[in-house]
Amino acid sequence: MDLSLGIDLEVLRQYVESRKSMIESALESVVKNYEGEVLEIVNYMSRGGKRFRGVLTILVCESLGGRVEDAIDAAVAVELVHAASLALDDIIDLDYIRRGSLSSWIKYGVSKTVLIANMLIPKAQLMIERYGFEALVKVIEAWLHATSGEVIDVFGPGPGIASYETLARLKTGAVFRAATFLGAKAARAGKPYEDLAATFGENLGVLYQVADDLVDVITNKIEGGSRGLEMFIEWAGGGNVEEIVSKVSSKIAGMLEKLVAIVMKFPNNQYRDYLATVPGYMLYGMLREAGDTGEEVFKRIMKLYLKT
Repeated sequence: MDLSLGIDLEVLRQYVESRKSMIESALESVVKNYEGEVLEIVNYMSRGGKRFRGVLTILVCESLGGRVEDAIDAAVAVELVHAASLALDDIIDLDYIRRGSLSSWIKYGVSKTVLIANMLIPKAQLMIERYGFEALVKVIEAWLHATSGEVIDVFGPGPGIASYETLARLKTGAVFRAATFLGAKAARAGKPYEDLAATFGENLGVLYQVADDLVDVITNKIEGGSRGLEMFIEWAGGGNVEEIVSKVSSKIAGMLEKLVAIVMKFPNNQYRDYLATVPGYMLYGMLREAGDTGEEVFKRIMKLYLKT
């Protein structure tokens, strides 16, 4: 099964950039009523980034017959929640740099960063209200699950957490699940497609987290890593870096196959083909952060995938 489905990756990149631009414009409009340093901090916290989750919301909506304008509020809300979570994560992890600049808490202080982050979350929830009560509940659940994942990352797993995959589904899968569910909800596609979209998003989020942790292993960030990274290494079966990369590459190939199989249940159109290409597109973008070694790992995974 060809991951690209005949799609020119440059065409997909152009699609992603066009939807990202729409999200940027809408986001600017949403926060324009803030003033002074509040506006400055909001803009700083929400600046840059791939806008991948928001683009995913729009793409799912379009793949199910909806319009960009149907999904734009949901996409912006997802990005606001993501911006707030990153700002708080940087405080928890004591990360000084975010997207090539000082983290918000270093630039503006912990108190102001926490305050603005806490303001953005209900702001996003109010934007979701137009999609109905169920959509609002899903976003609140996503925030709760993502926060629970962060708690595990800091404090370690409790007796109810059996595996790294459970952590990945909470920490990252929950937000992706909300993003894709909202896309289906915006398209008014009906419950079967809402469930299908949510399943796709959750599994894509797990893949994203696995790729992120794999990059940390490749770049030798194992020493002093989080409890989550320790759980990742245990899930991979341990060993040296090469052994971990080899075993995780096989797991990722299986994840790609599952994701594309889910997408094939969507209506047959060009946006579905874009959606089927997204897992590989995203994976490449993540692994590229590990330089030449990451690109070689990506090629290895693609060879394994194409044999499935």
